[in-house]
Amino acid sequence: MVNKQSDAAANLGFRPGTKAHQATNFYLRPDGATDADIRKACGGLQRNLLSRIAKAGHTVKKEKVRGPTGRSITAYKIELKRAGQ
Repeated sequence: MVNKQSDAAANLGFRPGTKAHQATNFYLRPDGATDADIRKACGGLQRNLLSRIAKAGHTVKKEKVRGPTGRSITAYKIELKRAGQ
């Protein structure tokens, strides 16, 4: 079975197995991903990836969430545009 998020990341032009593909899958999760999530999974931030996706016409949302220590942190979430928009 193929993951829908993985399909979406591949359709955005990111090769499966790359850090960009992996980060995109995190950003596509319903809750998005924090910088800490991306750093842990990819070894570094992928902010240029968010800019590239936004320039392609997709929405990149920022949302304040509570971190594990109770502090407010930012989660980023990608919302893909629908075909024909």
